[in-house]
Amino acid sequence: FTKTLATAGGRPSNDPGDCAIGLDSSSGMGLRCPNDVTVTIGARPNGSNSQLKVSPNNLTATVPLRSTGAECGPAWIHLDGWGAGSSATRFSGYTQTCQFTITTGAVPFHAAPTVAVTFPDARAFPTAPICTLDVHAIAGPSGGIMFDNTQPSATAPAFTASTNAGTPFTPAPHETFKVVLRCGP
Repeated sequence: FTKTLATAGGRPSNDPGDCAIGLDSSSGMGLRCPNDVTVTIGARPNGSNSQLKVSPNNLTATVPLRSTGAECGPAWIHLDGWGAGSSATRFSGYTQTCQFTITTGAVPFHAAPTVAVTFPDARAFPTAPICTLDVHAIAGPSGGIMFDNTQPSATAPAFTASTNAGTPFTPAPHETFKVVLRCGP
């Protein structure tokens, strides 16, 4: 403890086999150990009953992790080819699961229109996650629609619309598509 207090910022060098609790910032706590840090709640740690274990290359949890991320909204979504005046509205959810409604505009439309997503926090995913954009409701004459993740990305995935038969989808005026974006490992 004396070494910790004597070191600027409360973060002494890591001696072999040494674990420490120190300041991570002016208002935060930092933990460090040479191999791993575990968290055990409601029981005495015995080496195998931790609920959370952090090591240099792994995070292991024996309880569900809840990560809501940033709340989704219109700044996330860019529509291309959905017609003049098209919009994305009625947002609910967060980074990993976001529901919204696409409303087509008026002509001109493009075959195979796209939906580009820009996550507000570039650190939301360390690598490109598996992302899907699923249609849950359709109001309009165009029929079945599917989205293919044509640009996998950790920060800005993009999806291209096709028909259920796999051909390019072309929207019609003033249709609505309730969609759910899901991203995760």
